[in-house]
Amino acid sequence: MRSSMINCDNIDAHKLDILFATEDVQRVYRQTNTYYAECIQDALFTVGMAVASGDEKRIRPRKPIDYGSVEMSWFEGPNWRMHPQWRYCLVNDTDALSTPEESFAVYVKQMRVTGKLPKLCEPRRALVDRFLFDMKVTNGLTNSWDVSWKKNRRNQIHLVFFSTPSGMIKFWNELPNGLSNTDPNWIESVTTPVPKSTPQSIPTQQSSSYSHYVLDENRRSSEDRYFRRAVRMRNHIVVDVNLKTKLWYSSEAASAYGNPENVSLLMTASKALYVDGALIGVAGMEFTVDSFAKTLSKMGCGPQDDRRWCLLLDEHAYVVYSSLKNTRYGNVFSTNSDERKGNLLGRWFGTINRITERTMSLLLKNNFYTENTYVDYQATCKQQPLTVVTAGAFKPAASIINSLLWIVSRIWRALREFGIVHVVDTLLSPVYAYTATFHDGSEGYPCDKASNFYLANWGEEGWMGQRTPATAALIADNLSERPCRHNTAKCAVKTYASWVPGSNLLLVVIAQTTSASSACYDETQCPLSSPSEFRFGFTQVDNASDKQQVMSMEPSDPFAENIFERKCRHVRAKQRKAPSKCIRADDDESHLPCSKAVHCCQRIDGSTLVLLGAVIVLAALSR
Repeated sequence: MRSSMINCDNIDAHKLDILFATEDVQRVYRQTNTYYAECIQDALFTVGMAVASGDEKRIRPRKPIDYGSVEMSWFEGPNWRMHPQWRYCLVNDTDALSTPEESFAVYVKQMRVTGKLPKLCEPRRALVDRFLFDMKVTNGLTNSWDVSWKKNRRNQIHLVFFSTPSGMIKFWNELPNGLSNTDPNWIESVTTPVPKSTPQSIPTQQSSSYSHYVLDENRRSSEDRYFRRAVRMRNHIVVDVNLKTKLWYSSEAASAYGNPENVSLLMTASKALYVDGALIGVAGMEFTVDSFAKTLSKMGCGPQDDRRWCLLLDEHAYVVYSSLKNTRYGNVFSTNSDERKGNLLGRWFGTINRITERTMSLLLKNNFYTENTYVDYQATCKQQPLTVVTAGAFKPAASIINSLLWIVSRIWRALREFGIVHVVDTLLSPVYAYTATFHDGSEGYPCDKASNFYLANWGEEGWMGQRTPATAALIADNLSERPCRHNTAKCAVKTYASWVPGSNLLLVVIAQTTSASSACYDETQCPLSSPSEFRFGFTQVDNASDKQQVMSMEPSDPFAENIFERKCRHVRAKQRKAPSKCIRADDDESHLPCSKAVHCCQRIDGSTLVLLGAVIVLAALSR
């Protein structure tokens, strides 16, 4: 495939199954890419493009945009945004103090007057046309949201939004009753809020105001993580817990779990929408965990004790919901490490405790998830600390260092006496040129890291997994199991799992079979396996599969413990092919502030420098 890309061979487009990672490499997704390439005329460069399967179709308006009929009403109100980093129209000097939305509205007025696209917008005609089309077809969206807002407030949905590939975002938000977007207990000039209620209240937040999901956290539409997740999980509603921000109760109140709280945790749901197989955008909402927990209470999985533990896991087995009554919203944002450890929301399911570890193994065995290894070839590793040697072993090294220091000092004295320092300084011209930033190496060095990821298996084409069993019981014949390796008699559980239709959520139920108090969740009596059953988390590897000299289609295990079974990660260098054509470039760069060190090398040839160095060393040692 690499040869065809370099040679711009598009007769037979190549396809490749890959793992697509989000920007923080916290989530990966399977996708099939089709690769295309075009050679640039009179240049030794190739432009390549990878298109994911299912993303080939695009929306195209039936008629060209009539710029004279663009309505200013489409752009009224504060409830729309455009991508802050994309240049829809080239910026004029008068736009320096304007927002992108204000500047674009000025160009829209010019369109209506002239009936043409402004000159500064012509380089981005395709992007501007798609943006105008999106604003036109979604013109009545905010009115629809306004009409249905009373119902949304009752369900504690405080934000709805719609974003498109053109960078357009429209939203509507209004606070439900009893909630505030600022901390009522916040005192200026104090880093942590001081609760006004009881002494048992926990200071949980470091910010005094709500961070808006659209205006503050996700302004880039198609480049944001929620958008990419929704597109990658087509036909599924993507539900997640928002751990970046929160709302506040107007006064301390009991949460759906029955615990006194000052903050209210938030959740999000989004889904990609298509017309005839072409993506039109992603619709989403943000709502409170309280409303979600109350809905689940009607289904028998509301907040309760650990006798029956209900959890909702997402497509990567992160916890989205837990029914344990000791769930505290304040622990999510607490600065206390012990309190944060007690929070389960957002954590990976397989490493919470021994019961979840065993349940995750059963989920893999029953094909609810599939295990995949992702290698990050652009990772950074920290330099290993130097090993401290003993005093006896250090003596020979100290003698060598002292000898070298003595030689250097004698050479320096000779240089000063013979005036060589001044001669060399006159020969070497000072450098005033701009150079690239030098790195001291403290940030690390490039390396390869790998981690196992556990991806949802819905038994659909392209997800590379067998279908899940028809029964919800994870143990054959619905038997109970004793997962604790110590004190096995004190804990017996039954486990069940089932996908929530049309969503990314897996409902997991862990039921204890004994009525008496058990030690299932006591870490001292039922600890996690050591080592863990799952290699979850990135670790450095030195045998990444794409750097091996092996003619095999079977991927090797980057975590292989037997070093003799590892294959060489370095590929032998090959001589580069001769260029098909040469480009002559005699650009005059004399006016540029380039380094003048090259002139030094023209004045002093290599033999002169060697001879000069030899004379200095002999003179220093002879004294």
